[in-house]
Amino acid sequence: MSESIFLLSLWVLGVCLIGFVVCPKVTSRQSGSRRVLRCLAVLAGVGIPVLGLVTMQHGPWVGLLSLVGGFALLVMSMARTAPQPDTSPS
Repeated sequence: MSESIFLLSLWVLGVCLIGFVVCPKVTSRQSGSRRVLRCLAVLAGVGIPVLGLVTMQHGPWVGLLSLVGGFALLVMSMARTAPQPDTSPS
């Protein structure tokens, strides 16, 4: 396995840990949402160079598949941690 695919798998593991394990346990909406956005910004900042390395070593199609997969993980983790609207009757 090449180092770019290894780094990509570590990045995916980080997204899964932060987005699906750590962030849903946040209790305060205001400070929690800022922390979630900060974590996702760091993950995106790390993921972009890893995506470039994957594309450089394995070609544009593997890079495109990695981009779509990473985007799907980030969107799913943001959807899980978004504050839900209050639908209780007044």
